[in-house]
Amino acid sequence: MTWKKAWILGNGPSRPREENWLKNISDYGTVYGCNALYRDFMPDFIFSVDAKMTAQMCLDEVGRKTIHYA
Repeated sequence: MTWKKAWILGNGPSRPREENWLKNISDYGTVYGCNALYRDFMPDFIFSVDAKMTAQMCLDEVGRKTIHYA
């Protein structure tokens, strides 16, 4: 069995805001993110956890760029 890495990225204050480290992260596994992460980086899968964020992500058509779970 071959294992593939998965990266889970939040959008809280502890996440570095520099985009350089995000550029190639998809090369090393599947990337899961949440909420406003898509403004800086588009993960393979993204989750929105409140109605306001979900509505904004729908307006921004995030679901056309990646898989969006609300």
